[in-house]
Order: sequence, then structure tokens, then C-alpha cells
Amino acid sequence: SEFIAKSCDLAGLPDITILSEKDIEGALKKVALKESNIIVVPEGATDIDILCDKLSKNHNREVRKLILGHMQRGGAPSARDRILASKYAKECIEKIEIMLK
Repeated sequence: SEFIAKSCDLAGLPDITILSEKDIEGALKKVALKESNIIVVPEGATDIDILCDKLSKNHNREVRKLILGHMQRGGAPSARDRILASKYAKECIEKIEIMLK
């Protein structure tokens, strides 16, 4: 999600974050400045296969992708996860109560 990509960016993990198609040209220029890059792209921001092809062809480098998918949802829930789940449950119950009236 875009939230995860922005969070990674704030934490200083990626070299480049692409949030939409308009960020691609700038990213292609930045890639040339370093030997290797970590690029974070949220789901739906662009076609990852096309982006990988562009990076590979424009910079004559090996490009590997990792799609997190459900792996990002793994692990024990944090306190933040539990609080968010409680808020969702409360909201859901309130909506059901309104529908039953």
C-alpha cells in the first residue's frame, strides 16, 4: 500500500520511492547515480514488470523484484495492530446496531 511505501521512505530504507507513474522518470535518473538501488513501489502505482524492463534496458543492470503480498501481514500483531483492530470492531458493531434499528 502507499502507506507502507511512505512509511519505508520516512524510515530511510529505500533509495527511491515511486508513488505514481509521474515519479518514474525521476527514478530512472536517480538509478544512474548509484551502483545499486532499493526502490519501493506500492501496489497499483505502476506496472512492476514494465518498470523493471525500463530499469534494466536504460541502465544495463540486473533488476530483481520482490512482491511482498501477504508476507507483509505476517508476524505477531503489535500494540498498534491490536488498537486498530479494536477500532474497526467497534465501528463495525456500531454500523450493525444502526442497521438493526
